[in-house]
Amino acid sequence: MLVIVPDAQLRRSVAFLLEAEGYAVHAFASLADADRRAPVACAIVDEAAVTGGAPFWTGLAALALSSVILSSKGQPQPQQRGMRLVEKPLLGQRLVDAVQAACRVAREGTT
Repeated sequence: MLVIVPDAQLRRSVAFLLEAEGYAVHAFASLADADRRAPVACAIVDEAAVTGGAPFWTGLAALALSSVILSSKGQPQPQQRGMRLVEKPLLGQRLVDAVQAACRVAREGTT
């Protein structure tokens, strides 16, 4: 599980929630900081981390098979396979449900 959230406190909270659910989490402040390892099943990305337009989405697709975007604005993002949108403020179960759905897409190859 990859977490990309610029705000340190929110990043720790999201990572803690996912770790409590049993996920192995690698958390970073930006996409540029993220490890260039084999793609993970899912990336959780705060809208504040989305910079650079199309190159951002291309880079994210190279790192994760699916994604969950955390948004306070509810703005649609470019649609990618397995993408889910969770509105802030976060309530734990909504995020967990979105992550589980996104991971299912990554495993099964469905949308």
